Amino acid sequence: MGEKRGFLGGNLLLKFFMLVAVLLVISIVVFGIELSIPSLFWTIVKIGVAVALFMLVIKGLESIIRKPRFSPTRRFRDKMIRIATLSKPFNVKQVYLRGEDMRVYSFWGKVAGLAFVPYLAGKLQITKEGKYIYEQKKDRNGKPIYDEEGKPVMVNAKDFLDEKDGDWFIVTERGIPFFKQRDILRCHHSLVSEIGEKIWIKSPNLVPIGDYFYPSQQFQTDIKRVKIQHQAEALIETYEEFLDLVANITQMTLNADPNFQKIQKANIEDIGQEEAGKLVK
Repeated sequence: MGEKRGFLGGNLLLKFFMLVAVLLVISIVVFGIELSIPSLFWTIVKIGVAVALFMLVIKGLESIIRKPRFSPTRRFRDKMIRIATLSKPFNVKQVYLRGEDMRVYSFWGKVAGLAFVPYLAGKLQITKEGKYIYEQKKDRNGKPIYDEEGKPVMVNAKDFLDEKDGDWFIVTERGIPFFKQRDILRCHHSLVSEIGEKIWIKSPNLVPIGDYFYPSQQFQTDIKRVKIQHQAEALIETYEEFLDLVANITQMTLNADPNFQKIQKANIEDIGQEEAGKLVK
C-alpha cells in the first residue's frame, strides 16, 4: 500500500495461475497436446514448475537491480517490520477480529511480527457531541501566544501523554509458502486484548490508512492523531537521511579541496614521525 510494485507485486498467486492458464492454452493450440486427463495433468505440473522458477528468478533480479527511491514512511515501516519479526513472542500465533459481545469473529491471519510503537502526540480532546476542544497555544515559558493581529493562537487540546499510550504493530501473513499475502496492522492498545496465543482486535473490520490497517473505531474517532503520528515518524527518517546527505557532501567537498589534502597529509606525516620517535626511545 502506498508503494510502487514491480512485475511481481500484488497478488502473486493470481498472477501464477494466470500465467499457467495462458501457457496451457498455448500448449494445447500450438503444440497440440493430447486432451486426456493424465496428459493434461502432467502438462499443468510441468508448466507450473517452470512458471514458479521463472517468477522466483524475476523476483530475485528485481530485488537486486531495482533501487527503491527514498521514502521516509517506507523506511520506518521496514525498520518496524524487522523489529517486530525479531521481537515476536514464540507463543503468539493468530489474529482475530471480533465484535463487542464476542458473538461474531473472523480470522485475519497468522502473526509474523509483533512490536509496540509509542505515540508522540497526545489524544485530541473532544466534547460529548464529538467536537474538538481548542485551547490557546503557549510558548516554552507558559505564556500565551498571539498572532500579528493580536488574536490568540488556538490549537487542539490534548490529553496527557504517557509511555503506555501507543499502537500494537502486528505483521500478519496469509496464504501458502512463496505466495503469502502480508498485511501490517496498527491498533491502539485499548482496542487489543491481552497478548496471548490469539490476539483479539475489538473491531468488526479494519480500514487502510497509508501503509497500515487500523480498526474502524480508531479510524473514525482518532484519525487526526494517527495522521500526526505518521508525520512525526516520516520526519524522524527524513532528519536521519538529511544528516547522512550533509555528512556525505561535506566529506566529498573536503576530499576535493587540495588545501585540505595537504593539511591531512602533513598531519599524517607528523603523527608518523612522533610514533617513530617513541619507538627509538
